Amino acid sequence: IIKGCCTMLTSYLLIATTSLEAIGYALRRIGLPDMLVTQFLMTYRYLQVLIKETYKMSQAYELRAASQNGIALNVWGTMVGPLLLRSIERAQQVYASMHLRGYHGVMYQAITYHWKSDDTLYTVGWISVITGLKLLSSWL
Repeated sequence: IIKGCCTMLTSYLLIATTSLEAIGYALRRIGLPDMLVTQFLMTYRYLQVLIKETYKMSQAYELRAASQNGIALNVWGTMVGPLLLRSIERAQQVYASMHLRGYHGVMYQAITYHWKSDDTLYTVGWISVITGLKLLSSWL
């Protein structure tokens, strides 16, 4: 349980302190295929659009069924289908507009990073903390 909590906390800390474009740049630099990095960046970028569509659909349902508290379980299935169709239509529109703007399967980024002495100190510090915790856990 502790490993899982530490992993989630580290992931949350990374996402909270680093932009998604920088994470995509780092993933590309360590050798992850461009298709996976592009998929990661596009998923994040258009997840907010999907959330807005879901909110619009739930708001429309609540306006039609004002007497009910929340959305009934038997209605969720009928809401997911149109949501999937809307997201497919939206994805086709986005792809067509990206293709018109010169997209050929790779999202190029204007971000460039250079290694600094602060980065070295930060990396060495965290490696020493992790190593110390590992040695401490083996003694206990």
